[in-house]
Amino acid sequence: MATDLADPVAFGLLAYRVLTAAGLRCSLYGGLALGIYGRARLTADADFAVAAADSGLLVAAFAAQGLPAQANFDGLPHGGLLLSRATVFGVGEFIGSNVVDVVAPRDSAYGELALNRSPTARLRGSELAILTPEDFVVFKAISDRPVDLEDAASVVARMAGDLDIGGIALQIKRLAPQVSSVNVLDRWATIQMRACSFR
Repeated sequence: MATDLADPVAFGLLAYRVLTAAGLRCSLYGGLALGIYGRARLTADADFAVAAADSGLLVAAFAAQGLPAQANFDGLPHGGLLLSRATVFGVGEFIGSNVVDVVAPRDSAYGELALNRSPTARLRGSELAILTPEDFVVFKAISDRPVDLEDAASVVARMAGDLDIGGIALQIKRLAPQVSSVNVLDRWATIQMRACSFR
């Protein structure tokens, strides 16, 4: 039976297997992780948090599994995050195409910390590493996209009683001076205000 790479869950599980088989440590992030922690929204691709990676490593990882891929860009700044992307094309039992994004904090020590404490989650019966909800919120706060504010707010609202809000605030305060393109502390305040409106 063919696997449609345009199915974000199927592609996300495939990408996780491919990346980990290549020795790349990663944890689920983005829209698929949001579906587990917050209010699900439409997502088409697969996003993973990493300590450091580039699209060349992504291409090599998929090529090792017989899947052609094309590097799109490397280390594109998004606030306190660096984004690398590759497009993967189906062959044989895989049809269609999709995009895999890997996101690394500019602060590599924090990136390693986030990966080291990542728990596991189940997605369509398969187990994979996922950022903690606290690190998910921090990643979204130090980014520069408006949609990330909504994503983080939905997680804060849904998991309010279970989140280490103090820990999130301390981590954001520590990372804020490293991000000059956006006011991270203002973004964190906005996330908290919007979370109140979701409840």
